[in-house]
Amino acid sequence: MGEPTDLPLVSQIPPLPKEWARCHAYIDNKRRYCRQHPIEFEDAPATDHKADTGRPRYCGNHQHLLANRKRKRIPCPADASHSVYEDCVAKHLSVCPMLKKQRGQEKQSFYRKNINTGGYGPLGEIEEIATSQIRSKLDHEMSQFAESVLRLHQKLFAGDNIQDPSVLSAEDIHQAIPTEDLSSAEFDAGLAQAVSDYRIKSGGQKHLHQQASLVGHLRRIGALPSLSKGSRHTDKIKSVGKHLILEVGAGRGMTGLVAAGISVVHGDPTDLIMIERAGSRGKADTVLRNAPICVKQTTSDAPPYLDLKGPLSWSRVQCDLSHLSLSSILLNADLEENDRVTVLAKHLCGAGTDLALKALEPVKTSISSCILATCCHGVCNWQDYVGRKFLVDAFQKNCPSQPFGAFEFELLRRWSTGTVKTGAAENRLGENRIEIADSSLQEHGLGTVLVENASANISRIVEASRLRCGAQGLGRACQRLIDYGRQEYLRRVLFPSAKHANGSVETTNIDMLHYVAPGVTPQNAALVAFSEKTGHIP
Repeated sequence: MGEPTDLPLVSQIPPLPKEWARCHAYIDNKRRYCRQHPIEFEDAPATDHKADTGRPRYCGNHQHLLANRKRKRIPCPADASHSVYEDCVAKHLSVCPMLKKQRGQEKQSFYRKNINTGGYGPLGEIEEIATSQIRSKLDHEMSQFAESVLRLHQKLFAGDNIQDPSVLSAEDIHQAIPTEDLSSAEFDAGLAQAVSDYRIKSGGQKHLHQQASLVGHLRRIGALPSLSKGSRHTDKIKSVGKHLILEVGAGRGMTGLVAAGISVVHGDPTDLIMIERAGSRGKADTVLRNAPICVKQTTSDAPPYLDLKGPLSWSRVQCDLSHLSLSSILLNADLEENDRVTVLAKHLCGAGTDLALKALEPVKTSISSCILATCCHGVCNWQDYVGRKFLVDAFQKNCPSQPFGAFEFELLRRWSTGTVKTGAAENRLGENRIEIADSSLQEHGLGTVLVENASANISRIVEASRLRCGAQGLGRACQRLIDYGRQEYLRRVLFPSAKHANGSVETTNIDMLHYVAPGVTPQNAALVAFSEKTGHIP
């Protein structure tokens, strides 16, 4: 066998763009060419170093692709996003900015290495599942599993409207859980104008639409004040204390920013803590710093939609959710008895949802309400998945002849990407890859994703099984099964029903719903936890 390589196959690399003057290295996971400027290398052979135009071919990070190079570049051991000379690793690590940043994080009080990894439930037999193993699976075995996925989805979500998997449409699968888009009332109340006044970069109309609906759901569950005329309070909000809003996987933090601004309008002192593992541009931090000078004073008696100049404090915690101790975060927040804690996330990518749910376990008695919009199921993993036990149990109970473990979860993960397939790709059956385009994937730096492997190709399985739902329907069913395990973790581990000393039983509502239509984003599901009676989870 030849030397293993992580470079893409030559047949998969598209031709260079016309008049391309940048680096000629193709970045497989981003599905594009490197955009850095090429540079001269003194010891590089001219025939390999120069392109047909006579200009250099590669940038500094990709000079190792040149043939007969005397020095080889390898990924930095501290951060694989950049490369270093193999013979200078020790010297580089002494000055590497990413390593310094990592060591700085490790000294923070909230840092506990891998505290939230490991998921929940038995792992079973764990081994790295290679594409060759999936290729070895026969089509009829894949088809049987696809039908089991649809059958289980029906039994879990369709109630009495169970149909044969082969006749299910993509619309049937989508409608199995409710769609509650609450954005209209927020736009009518002045969200768009407030965003413009404060110069908030929401990310475009579709992202603003999603933020509006999530805010509407926060109002519905009592985490934010109602829009009802004549009252700025709701029956569900009894607290007069501080309101702490935790936005996990915050990115730029715009959803938490809007929620915090609405909370301040209600009159409660509000703390906003944005948790994100990496830095980003155009953050909410800038909006909050500039808030006092953004909005002009008005003479209207009506309360504003947002108030970012009132009793609002904020901070940003830069840490991977794998290592985040929420106990330390809440300890530093100095919570008192009447204070409320709301956890929210918009497009919490892949295993980030599982890590966030695991992080809530030590502080579950402090959480008042929780809403997590899931995303990027294709980059989940079995080891960190918190729904292992519940999904295995569901298959054993409803599809006893269908085994389920790490291998089957790998198929669920891969097939879930079918939800965001482009229309053109839907018709290209039997190819070695599927093309996926979705703004939520681009938001997480995944860009356009190509899912390799003909045997696991969702279109091929759909065709072989003659499934009416198509790749998008099967992909959506896979997503909802992954979210089902998370929903059960919320219900059974984090927030089970509690019996109080006075004999009353308080039941926590754990909902799974579509918060916008799939035309806004195909990644449109959210998990919501709240108490109907008091707005507080016991």
